[in-house]
Amino acid sequence: MFFGITSVGGVAIVVSIFLSCFLGENDVLRIDDLTVSYASKIMYLDSQGKEKELESLSPNENKIWVDSCKIPKSMKDAIIAVEDERFYSHFGFDVLRTTKAFLNWIFRKDSSYGGSTITQQLVKNLTREQDKTAIRKIKEISRAISLERKFSKEQILELYLNTIYLSQGCYGVQSASHKFFGKDVEGLSLAECACIAGITQYPVRYDPIANPKNNKEKQKIVLKKMLEIGYITQKDHDKALKEKLSFSKSSSNLQGSSISSYFADKVVEDVLGALKKKGYSDSIADKMLYEGGLKIYSTYDPKIQSIIDKVYKDNNNFPKINEKIAPQSAIVVIEPKSGAIVGMAGGIGAKTASRTLNRAAQTLRQPGSTLKPLSAYAPALENKLINSATILKDEEIKIGDWICKNYDKKFSGKVDIRQAVNYSLNTSPVEVIKKLTLNNSYNFLVNNLGFTSLVEKETINGEIFSDIGYPQLALGGLTKGVKIIELASAYAVFSNGGIYTKPYVFTKVLDSKEREIITNDKKTNVAMSEATAYIVAQLLNGSVKNGTSVGSQVSSGIFTAGKTGTTSDNFDRWFVGFTPYYVAALWYGYDEPKDLGISKNPNISIWKKIMDEVHNNLKNKDLEKPQEIINVNYCKNSGKLPNEHCGGNITNFYFTRDNAPKDVCAIHNAPVRESE
Repeated sequence: MFFGITSVGGVAIVVSIFLSCFLGENDVLRIDDLTVSYASKIMYLDSQGKEKELESLSPNENKIWVDSCKIPKSMKDAIIAVEDERFYSHFGFDVLRTTKAFLNWIFRKDSSYGGSTITQQLVKNLTREQDKTAIRKIKEISRAISLERKFSKEQILELYLNTIYLSQGCYGVQSASHKFFGKDVEGLSLAECACIAGITQYPVRYDPIANPKNNKEKQKIVLKKMLEIGYITQKDHDKALKEKLSFSKSSSNLQGSSISSYFADKVVEDVLGALKKKGYSDSIADKMLYEGGLKIYSTYDPKIQSIIDKVYKDNNNFPKINEKIAPQSAIVVIEPKSGAIVGMAGGIGAKTASRTLNRAAQTLRQPGSTLKPLSAYAPALENKLINSATILKDEEIKIGDWICKNYDKKFSGKVDIRQAVNYSLNTSPVEVIKKLTLNNSYNFLVNNLGFTSLVEKETINGEIFSDIGYPQLALGGLTKGVKIIELASAYAVFSNGGIYTKPYVFTKVLDSKEREIITNDKKTNVAMSEATAYIVAQLLNGSVKNGTSVGSQVSSGIFTAGKTGTTSDNFDRWFVGFTPYYVAALWYGYDEPKDLGISKNPNISIWKKIMDEVHNNLKNKDLEKPQEIINVNYCKNSGKLPNEHCGGNITNFYFTRDNAPKDVCAIHNAPVRESE
């Protein structure tokens, strides 16, 4: 009866393995990519086009690779004796051990019996898949068999001994040797090798520093097993048992790991995402990134990043707030023609750890008035629902229970679009979106300008939220907010002839053999016409010259445009500005939103300090004017062509030929007059 059950179990296992060898082949090939352990590098091109290294990536774990030839035979024998005594005779999995484990699970419901070979454990170490399911186990065996076909036993053992976890944050026998005995693994004695080998099955329980008695008992078991197999003599066994172990008191980090920059953190985040899109699991993508010897080409600009760092690491550049927890800030700089992110800071002060909160790339905040040009003026101009001279009523607006007022609670009666933008009026974008419709405004932000965090309709804690509303779209009071990177890339459209480019921090990734495995192709779309982009840019240039953005003009005289933003309750302050060369979005506020207690927007001076230096030595430049753009005089009283009824209220601005004022203030018709 027992034989029959054993046979059935064995046949079932063999059939499962046979099938999974075909089903799991793609996974095996991915494991093949992980058989190196070299640090990946983030590269950039300097001003001469030469490759430079930005950062070398290493995991937040204590790992030191050591070649097989430097691992003593005693260490290899000790590991094989305690973990997989038939290692050299099986072909990836041990039929006898697997069957025993299977029967133990069937009859006793106990999965603690170890049926895994060293090769199977290597698979687990590489993939880090820990779920205890039959499918996972079958896939593990399949991968182990394939590994045995591809690599020699010595290569598999070397991989295993360099990836096994040995407590105290140590991965691999070399790091464990340094941690516990303060020396290279090749200098370990038999007793020390048995001590480390004994840690493997239960690292915490058999940690020689935390639990020395348990480790000593395990060391005895390892040495006894080595004696039984014939790896050591009785004399070797007895000598090793008597040897008094002296543990190292050093707690130094062998990696000497440095803290990665905010820019490198973003590169890591995006490359991991790209690897997962190619089908790699989280664990395999992580392993490839940190130990696959990848070469990642980034968009990093060392000059611009150094300017940002100089400003952001000095707390004196930001307002003094008498609070235990001070406000924070973040900035993103993008080259609008390419869409490449060239520099960023995710917080004020020195960065204290790798992969910490990167406010520039991860945090969602309410955009406030910075949304107005994107949600109202640009799409309305694009659809020819307004032009630069359109007259709007500036008065209190009531829609349902919501009342819209200007920030200062004052109203001007009638204003043109230029005045509305210059002084960031709240009533005007509401009037414009009424012409545009809420759905068109929302769709423009999502489909044309790449915003990913807007909510069409979502239930949160039992309450329904939507960003398709006037307070949300006209005043920037969104459900979740926007990312700084996405706001910067949306404004880049105005400097790039209406073309939106999804922002990016790397261009390609090569593997350890210099083969290109990821090409980060630019993703672009026409967000608006070149003419619309130009007109909005000129409107925002007016804000810099005469409106809420005064003080942001780049010192060299290069064309500068921008928009301030303040959210309700004074929680967030913004400035997004651009030139023909760069666009930069800057946010300031508390991580946990609360009143900043300041009346002046600090971002303008910070933005200017950075961008003045960024543009130093760059040629004076203006935006290129599209052929269909004309300059037209119009009457500020009516938004129509001027005549004697205008008095002195005549001004000049930019229009498209087919969307310029055509009627005069009186009932007379007159042709469009293009000014000098």
